[in-house]
Formats: sequence, C-alpha cells, structure tokens
Amino acid sequence: MGPSPRLATPVLRPTLCALALIVAAGGRVASAFNLDTRFLVVKEAGNPGSLFGYSVALHRQTEPQQRNLLLVGAPRDLAMSDGYTNRTGAVYLCPLSAHKDDCERMDITEKSDPDHHKIEDMWLGVTVASQGPAGRVLVSGHSGLCPPLHPGAVVGVGGAVAHGGQVLRAGQQPQAGPHDDWQTYHNEMCNSNTDYLDTGMCQLGTSGGFTKNTVYFGAPGAYNWKGNSYMIQRKEWDLSEYSYKDEEDQGNLYIGYTVQVGSAILHPTDITIVTGAPRHRHMGAVFLLSQEVGGDLRRRQVLEGTQVGSYFGSAIALADLNNDGWQDLLVGAPYYFEQKEEIGGAVYVFMNQAGTSFPPILPPPSRPQWLRLRLLRGQH
Repeated sequence: MGPSPRLATPVLRPTLCALALIVAAGGRVASAFNLDTRFLVVKEAGNPGSLFGYSVALHRQTEPQQRNLLLVGAPRDLAMSDGYTNRTGAVYLCPLSAHKDDCERMDITEKSDPDHHKIEDMWLGVTVASQGPAGRVLVSGHSGLCPPLHPGAVVGVGGAVAHGGQVLRAGQQPQAGPHDDWQTYHNEMCNSNTDYLDTGMCQLGTSGGFTKNTVYFGAPGAYNWKGNSYMIQRKEWDLSEYSYKDEEDQGNLYIGYTVQVGSAILHPTDITIVTGAPRHRHMGAVFLLSQEVGGDLRRRQVLEGTQVGSYFGSAIALADLNNDGWQDLLVGAPYYFEQKEEIGGAVYVFMNQAGTSFPPILPPPSRPQWLRLRLLRGQH
C-alpha cells in the first residue's frame, strides 16, 4: 500500500467535483459555458494507427511568418525512410483552418545506427509543449528501451533538446548550427546501463514542458517505477539541476506521469513543481514540490485520490479560476467509476488558498447532485 505520509506533509482528501463549475469570488458568481460543437476545427491523420492527437499544444509562430498553430503528436507514426526503421512517431504542425488535411510533418531528423543508436518505437511526439509566442517547441519520446531516449537531456540557452525529442522553433530545422556548441549543456538524467531498480527504465519524456528559463520532465519508470521529476533551471549563465529523491517512497507510484511547473502555487514568485503519481496507494496522488538548496525537490503537500484504480493524477492543469492571482489545480481521474449509475471519469478541482491549502471547490454534495465528466485520455 506504500509508506505512510510524513507528519510534516499535509494530505488533503477532496470531495469529487466536475466540469460545470460554480466559482464564488468576492460574492460574485462566474457562469459556466459549453464547448461550441457547431464550428469544429478537425484535423485528421494520414497514417492509420499513428495515434495522431495523443498530445496537443497551441503555439504562436512569428518567423518566418506569423500564424497560430496546433502542435499534434503522433507517437506511433511511421518513420521517415532510412532503411533501418519502421516506426518512430512524429509531430505535426496544423494551421487553425477549416481544412482537415493541411497538417505538415515537422522535419525532426534522427538517424538510426543499428549498433548504437536505435530509434525504432521511440514514441516521438508522446509529449509536445510550446514555450509561448515566438518561443520554442518541445518534443519528446519516452521509450526507455532504445536510445536516444535513456541517456538524458541536452539543454540549450534558448530551450532544450530532450533525448528522444528536440526543442526547436516551429517551421525551422531542429539541428544546431556549426557554431552553437556554446549554447548546449549535456546532462544525463537517466542511465540505460542500470537496471529497473535504478534509472534503466526511466521513461524520460512521458511528460514535460518548459518556461522561459526552465525545462522539466517526468520519468515515471525510474527506481522500480516509483518515478521521478527532473528540472533544469537557467539563471543568467548558471544551470541548476533538481530532482525528487525520497527514500520513504516505494516503487510503483508513477511519479512524473504528469508534471507542470509554475509560480503562484505555494509562493507568489517561487517555482513549484506539480507532478502526478496515479498509482500512489492505488488511488493516485498529486505531489507539490519545491526547490531546495543542493538540487533536491522537496515534497510540500500531497493531494490524494478517493477511489482505488481511478488513476487520479494522470492529467493535471493549472489555472487561476477565480482571478485571485493564485494558480488553482485541476486533476483528472479518468477511471473513476460510479457502478450504480454506470458513469465514469472525473475531474477534481482544488482552489488555492494563497498557497496555504487546496480545499475542494464545493462542499460534499449528495450523490444524486454530483456533476460528472467523462475524461478520455489515451494510454498505452
């Protein structure tokens, strides 16, 4: 069942909430709204079985032209022909247009070396993220069974290159220029030469993202599937590495299955790492971590799921729902199930009380009044 939480770590057990939310802020009520299903922007895959749409992100491109794009991961897509590889995964740039078939495959070149650098089934595109308007794009694969994913990450001054993915500007070639060595920093996060009790199966890149000066990844397979979250932060020309190390946590938690980083969570300006562990105590949990001197991430709070097998923490999102300047937290539990009503999937909503606590948005309701949401999220 896993270790008991430390006394210093508050554990919150929220009530279940759902999508059509009523947010009270200063006596005012914000109305909910539905998604517009009449005017859809639909993009379709060219290759059946590619898992096109497994990951998505919006991105604003400014060079060589200005346009809004939808980044779409297809981690089981066919490889570009090289004579060695059949399937690697891919990422597509899709303009926000009415056309279904105008997506452009990003030219992310990874050459296969059968002896040293195998890229078959690397699941490229399992994670995609945007740095924001005019920023870079992060693309990662997570398969820990084949290089180039397991050795670690390469972090550049302007972004990052995750082994199994790259950071590049949308519409540009990902390869670094001949004089760009000064911009790169090589860092091994996972070591494929170790076994599953260490980081040989770390699955780095299952989740990830980056801000202006921070790149972060989840590695749920590290340390006998206990999992880990990694973060590298740049301040001027100095790089600092952080990872979550807690010997009290046992295996099979999947820490790092999802990860988000931001400020105004536990502190107005300091960074907080929010990471999901969907198999924590069999019900799932979300850990809120802070940076410590020496490169460690320290667990500050734990938000726990309420149902065995619900996979609470497999999807997380940060948003200031009541406009108070603090990031609130939404957590998906796609396998939550009410057997009597045969309704499944749920979203938990935690309202941030100025970084001190995260109570649920509504008091415990009676079961017939519960609102529900079907949350579909692909897995493999």
